[in-house]
Amino acid sequence: GYLRVSIKEPIIETLEDNPLLSRRDMRARITIPVKEGIRYKINTVQFENVTMLSDTALKALLNVKEESYYNKTKLEEGTKNIGNIYKNQGYINFFAETLIAYPKDKKGYVDLKVVVTEGDPFFIRQINFLGNKTTRDKVLRRNIFLTEESPFNYKALEDSMRRLNQLGFFGSVTPNFNFDQENKQVDID
Repeated sequence: GYLRVSIKEPIIETLEDNPLLSRRDMRARITIPVKEGIRYKINTVQFENVTMLSDTALKALLNVKEESYYNKTKLEEGTKNIGNIYKNQGYINFFAETLIAYPKDKKGYVDLKVVVTEGDPFFIRQINFLGNKTTRDKVLRRNIFLTEESPFNYKALEDSMRRLNQLGFFGSVTPNFNFDQENKQVDID
């Protein structure tokens, strides 16, 4: 919650001034001046440009509450949670930016605004298997958690790649993507 912390240049003092000591035996004290400032609490949390989820759902995913201390790590994890929900629904161009404002009437508080760029959902046009000459296509497809014409889903893709690699038929399975921005479709090779 210390948003306005200031850290100055370190102060280095030599403790032993004996010329007979080797460089390895010399000791020093390093002091780093830190001015913490005020520890900020969250006043309000707002979302902008959101159409897919409700504010209540977003606040739960964000995992920060009003009147709690500002925590950058929790905020980043929460934003990542929101991104995962969007990306698992096909919104591959999702982006969220958190803006911080200091209200003049409430000292020690911050207002958070999460500005979302949802983009458009992308759908899978084709799933192609390249370089496979021995295993039947249907054996590979039954290990894929994605289907053609469904929204692109990052979690299902990760699980599918893990499953294909665990089959032991191939050295390594790596997906390649061909995005059709105009039609909002993706081919996975």
